[in-house]
Amino acid sequence: MRGGFAAWLGRVAAVLAIAGAGARAEAAGAHWVATWAAAPQQPPPASVQHYETRTLRLIVRTTIGGRVLRVRIGNLYGRAPLRIGAAHVALRTAEADVDPATDRPLRFHGRTATLIPAHGAVLSDPVRLSLPPEADLAVSLFLPGPAAAETVHVLAQQTSYESAAGDWSQAAHFPVEGKLRSWPFLAAVEVGAPGRAAALVAFGDSLVDGDGSTADRNRRWPNLLAHRLAVAGRPLAVVNEGIIANRLLRGVAPRMRGEFGGIPGEAGLERFRRDVLAQPGARCVIVRIGSNDLGFPGAFTPADESVSAAALIAGTRRLIALARRNGLAVFGTTMPPFEGATLAPGLYSAEKERVRGQVNDWVRHSRAFDGIVDFDLVLRDPGHPARLRPRYDSGDHLHPNDAGYGALADAVPIAMLWPRCAASNRRRRTG
Repeated sequence: MRGGFAAWLGRVAAVLAIAGAGARAEAAGAHWVATWAAAPQQPPPASVQHYETRTLRLIVRTTIGGRVLRVRIGNLYGRAPLRIGAAHVALRTAEADVDPATDRPLRFHGRTATLIPAHGAVLSDPVRLSLPPEADLAVSLFLPGPAAAETVHVLAQQTSYESAAGDWSQAAHFPVEGKLRSWPFLAAVEVGAPGRAAALVAFGDSLVDGDGSTADRNRRWPNLLAHRLAVAGRPLAVVNEGIIANRLLRGVAPRMRGEFGGIPGEAGLERFRRDVLAQPGARCVIVRIGSNDLGFPGAFTPADESVSAAALIAGTRRLIALARRNGLAVFGTTMPPFEGATLAPGLYSAEKERVRGQVNDWVRHSRAFDGIVDFDLVLRDPGHPARLRPRYDSGDHLHPNDAGYGALADAVPIAMLWPRCAASNRRRRTG
């Protein structure tokens, strides 16, 4: 009896501490803003990773900082409940190790463990941690029972870590048994941010996801744009909701070969509400999608799935309307060139180039967006406009390298984003 009462008293104290942290953040004028997120994906069945009595230490790069944070863990595509035995956050020092002075346990409704139902998600209680902008944050999840990683973000471009057997979630020195190139289960990190702080969502395909950039260097253009905003003193998070192989009008192609082959996934139109509108603090979105709709038919999908400029424009108008109905400013980008792309035979054709030109003309001249960034102009070879500029080419004639992503980030005018994306500038409606 005495032990049960002590346990109950401990839970009450934890809940009161959490409420106090939230109240202090609210009193300071703070509101929740996503500082990092990754779109959930369902991996091909053959590549699902299984864990038992292991700890995952997942490394993410935040954008804006704050003094209070919470973490979202997802089991969206899981067919069984996911048990989290313990979870911690801390600032990373190097590789898989963390600064023990920054270690904080995560609780879920006051408890250190939680069970996430199949197709569900859980948001941790707020925890006080001084999180600087552009920090490497380690989120450690102890999985005490069998756990199938059926909800992941496939292309992390970031090394995370699997432990030896046991609960190592609070270990400063992490015993690495394996390395991960994806983000299992981890969906978002949110901060209590003051004043006009808000989030810009970068939504789209592999050119948002960072394919072609150097792993572990955070050279995706959303990261580099976040750095420019931080230097300029603009409290605007940049949340990367790119998915490799994503299409606007149809789901991810099941016939894709190689490391990312056969990844299921919703069309951009289907996931926009979840991955953009549901982000806390989101006030604006940059849309970079459509290239795969254009390139995949005849390469990865049947040729009769070819799309017209009119269809791509109509789909993009639907995204614009949905964003505006929910109070978001929406910015567009042109489609970069891809002649000579080596990903698959048939990815490029003269007819696809013609359609690309028509869509880009509409982006530039329709005034459908609140502003545009001409990615095509930035990346194309002046002497051969249907091809990537060689110094920006990762080697596959489709995805930029680090220099190319840097050029894209530099091309986004901060004056276009701020103050239009400021939290106090727009009224958000949910749904």
